[in-house]
Amino acid sequence: MEEMQQNDISDPTYLKKRGTQMLKAYIISINDLENEALHLIHQPLQIKWRYAYILNQNKVADLLRGCSHFTRLYQSPDRSSFIWGRFNEERDYQWGYLLLEHNCLFLVVPPGKDIEILGRDIRKSLIGVDLIVSLQHFEPSLKYARQMERKMVIDLGEFFERNPETLVKFLRQDSLPDEDSEWMQGVFLLKLGTLLKNYLEEKHPHK
Repeated sequence: MEEMQQNDISDPTYLKKRGTQMLKAYIISINDLENEALHLIHQPLQIKWRYAYILNQNKVADLLRGCSHFTRLYQSPDRSSFIWGRFNEERDYQWGYLLLEHNCLFLVVPPGKDIEILGRDIRKSLIGVDLIVSLQHFEPSLKYARQMERKMVIDLGEFFERNPETLVKFLRQDSLPDEDSEWMQGVFLLKLGTLLKNYLEEKHPHK
């Protein structure tokens, strides 16, 4: 394009060649963007977990189950998990995932969702009980992060299989004022959707 700048802009041959080059450049940029998105979709979720130490995870699980914003996904003597959901004033659907194990409460929300609202709902559920919840950032090892991600995908996959009508609500992209946050949320939801699809195909290989 720089080499063509000295050409006569009134020359139809030059204009046609210049338009062809611009179209090629646009197609290349779109292909690069699509390839980058596909590459990101197949990468790990890179979840930003938060956690809090708790004294009695079974007691906490019982209290969370009593709150309408939390739906239990899984429970065993070793661990419990929940999905959290509520509408905010801007009509976006807030949701997140909670995992209780090893006397710790781990939680995550998709990019662009409000983890502070989730934290407040947790604390409200524990009012009147001698349990202190102080959320901190958590950076697990790669192996443990993959294990936690796998548990989340399985728990969510089982939930959405039982409640398919909720899938669109939870995986819908928000209109965010920050383009970077909107991009990050979109990639996260695409990745999560791919992982959920792969899990359900593994579970039902002949469907």
